[in-house]
Amino acid sequence: MGLGLDYDVFFMESVVEQHDRGASTRQAVVNALEHTGGTICAAGVIMALAFGALLVGHTPALNQIGFLLVLGVLVDCFVTTKLIIPCCMALIPDRANLWPRRAHAHAAQGKPRAPDADGEAAVVASVNSDPW
Repeated sequence: MGLGLDYDVFFMESVVEQHDRGASTRQAVVNALEHTGGTICAAGVIMALAFGALLVGHTPALNQIGFLLVLGVLVDCFVTTKLIIPCCMALIPDRANLWPRRAHAHAAQGKPRAPDADGEAAVVASVNSDPW
């Protein structure tokens, strides 16, 4: 469960970064998948190999747990994170995405966020109306 969340957080952070740079939701998803896909794939395969070590033991309960862990990691890595989530996100219209408010302010104006003195992304301009 935690491993799958790590993949999703890594992917979604990249989507939000792309969206902050002014990309549409669909383009942000494509760019994020392009940038994070290899890392997610490598991490999933490494975790599957690590959990696969449980398959070589002589204890049936550990073999079953190992099989389910390997299967779950590979399905999450290759199907959920790389196929289902990006497809669902690309189908949702831009107005329906609940990005953080600061990201909405910049995307609505087509301006990337500029870093402030603290290194945090500063709000370039505010939007008075609700993005909905």
